[in-house]
Amino acid sequence: ISILKRLKLLNCVVISTPANAGEKGDIHYIRSAPAGKLWLSLINSQCNAINLIAPQMVDDLKRANITRPLITQIPNGIPVQDHPFVAPQNTIPLFVSVGRLSHQKGFDIFLESIHRLKKNSLPFHVAIVGDGPERDNLNQRIIKYELQSYVTLLGELNQDDIRKQLSSADIFVLSSRYEGMANAALEAMEAGKPLILTKCGGLDLYITDTMGWIAEPESVDSLHDCLLAALKTDNNSLRQMGLRNKEFVFDHFEMTHVASRYIELFKTLVKEK
Repeated sequence: ISILKRLKLLNCVVISTPANAGEKGDIHYIRSAPAGKLWLSLINSQCNAINLIAPQMVDDLKRANITRPLITQIPNGIPVQDHPFVAPQNTIPLFVSVGRLSHQKGFDIFLESIHRLKKNSLPFHVAIVGDGPERDNLNQRIIKYELQSYVTLLGELNQDDIRKQLSSADIFVLSSRYEGMANAALEAMEAGKPLILTKCGGLDLYITDTMGWIAEPESVDSLHDCLLAALKTDNNSLRQMGLRNKEFVFDHFEMTHVASRYIELFKTLVKEK
């Protein structure tokens, strides 16, 4: 689209929304690609606005010298359901993670952290929802680490069944190597769950120690420490964390609030044009 605008073959408002932040994010990918400087120049000159779903992307743009477009920070939004909080009824703590089984999502790191965690002799179980190219590799790791009684790969589920898994969880885990604003984590917050997230410059920047735990990306030790801390946290404290997250996601990420911000952005850009 930027090329067509540059050639005057297209006359419209263009808004770009990068998906991932940090050193392995979208801006970094463009910078390192063939003719990366040219692509960044086109984005800088032809985009009317760039919306950043993750706070870390502000620094990404500065490093790329993208200064001309209007920069906004409107996060992803999710539907928020008005339903009462129901505490999970698990006999042992249940960690749930949802995501594509890809290298980006760091499930291999998660499994290695679980391998270390079981040495603490604390009971727990892990349910991983999703499918993808890393499934066979993850199955092999489960066998290698003898985690068959600790980890269940549930495969791809429909939205209703994902909702049930989130409802049954005690803690939600996102182990990504890099990320933008993961909807799965937002949905876990909406379901009233404490979070364990990796530090990727997105949702983790909103999370305090009264809402969850933040691990360093690609660090087995750091993720293990967060998992262990969560296991040692009493049920009432976990419940209070989940309630804070539910309230927070309603205040900041509820879909109609987010949509209204986008509509105002569209009105502003059309008026300027």
